[in-house]
Amino acid sequence: MLPFTIPSADVFFASPKRVFAHYFYPFPLSIGNQPATTDYYTVNYLNPAGEAGKHLAYGGWLRARPLPVPVGGANFAQLNMQREVALAIARGITCFTFDILSFTDAMAAAGHLQQMFVAAQAVDPRFWIVPMLDMSSMAGLTQAQAAQLITMCKTFSSCARVPDGRLLISAFNATVQPLTWWQGVISQLNTMDIDIAFLPVLLGSATSSVLDPIAIGTGGWGTATAAVASSPAGYMPPVLTQQFRPKSQIFWEASNSQTFRNGWMTAIGSKAQYVQLVTWSDFSESGQVQPYTDATLDTTLGSGFYDLTGYYATWFATGVQPVITKDVLYWFHRRMSSSAAHPKQADAFNVVAGTPPEERNIECLAFLTAPGTLVINGQAQAVSAGINSMKAPMTPGFPQFRLQRNGSDVFEFKSPIQIYGAAGIPAGVTQGTLDMTYWGGSYSAP
Repeated sequence: MLPFTIPSADVFFASPKRVFAHYFYPFPLSIGNQPATTDYYTVNYLNPAGEAGKHLAYGGWLRARPLPVPVGGANFAQLNMQREVALAIARGITCFTFDILSFTDAMAAAGHLQQMFVAAQAVDPRFWIVPMLDMSSMAGLTQAQAAQLITMCKTFSSCARVPDGRLLISAFNATVQPLTWWQGVISQLNTMDIDIAFLPVLLGSATSSVLDPIAIGTGGWGTATAAVASSPAGYMPPVLTQQFRPKSQIFWEASNSQTFRNGWMTAIGSKAQYVQLVTWSDFSESGQVQPYTDATLDTTLGSGFYDLTGYYATWFATGVQPVITKDVLYWFHRRMSSSAAHPKQADAFNVVAGTPPEERNIECLAFLTAPGTLVINGQAQAVSAGINSMKAPMTPGFPQFRLQRNGSDVFEFKSPIQIYGAAGIPAGVTQGTLDMTYWGGSYSAP
């Protein structure tokens, strides 16, 4: 749900500023083309006992999944990629930075990268795909293979190109290889009359590296905490939703929607040409921007970050803050605290050492056309027109939200996500496990 009228796609594609979203292909909309109630996500990834119990110690590999899609035909994977491109465009995203995890997969016509090139071209030829070599996964990639891969990308019109015609190529954790290695790749490409604009992405909040001499700029991967890095010239700032990694038993404190909003405001206040959402689809690290749900398949549970993207992407692309024309309340909160009981999960989840401590709040983020009063579980706060964030302590139950004006309710609603107390989740498949995901959605007057 949006609090304004989002511009047409033409506005975003005409802007010199581009919103990138990091695409992680292991988590497509559908795995195996099965009904969502019995698909691989439900049976194996969300279920603590899934995949023969190998994730039991941390209560299952994932806590969230993509929204369900219809079972399709033989070309279901291609059609689902097209759905993702269309979903991204609908919120002002004009590019996927595509994480390439395998040379073999990338070079295959039926592989994920080439299928995404085709999907982007089918939905909107203006939508960019930026090949991003994942150097953490492909540390053994040779210079000749890198050059071969990039040469293949040139054959697709949806491969990103900067205004002077050079291919826009990125690399995640690019400094795994030294400057000389990348210079060798570029030299091989030059012998084939292929010029690239290189945009390396660095771990954490680093804004420069030894690769600067061959780069058009630098992207940071960022950290999912409310404190954000500066944005110097030539820097592609990251915007993160949250980071919760069940398999690693860790999470960063994202402070409800504050980390996401702070990242956007850094990008908007900078002179950056590009901004990268970290990520579109990495459910294993809970960083996804695309709408998400759980085993209930309730579509109202995880649209908050996706819809906020529409507002802030418009602001970034146009340079003008959108006018709020409709009262919308966004809610963000967890199911529980990390200290809740988890008898069916051996490992606890801990906030990353050296980062801000865990918060235990419910947030109401209000986009208002006029002043009013926000109420969370009976706790009230007067607010002005515009964007306002109110927080209240987490208490067990379904949080109740109200917007009031002149002593009367404009509208009220309850969160669809129940908060559990110290005893933890009492029943169901996930009984006795922990979930540190920030869930979020929106509500407005009918």
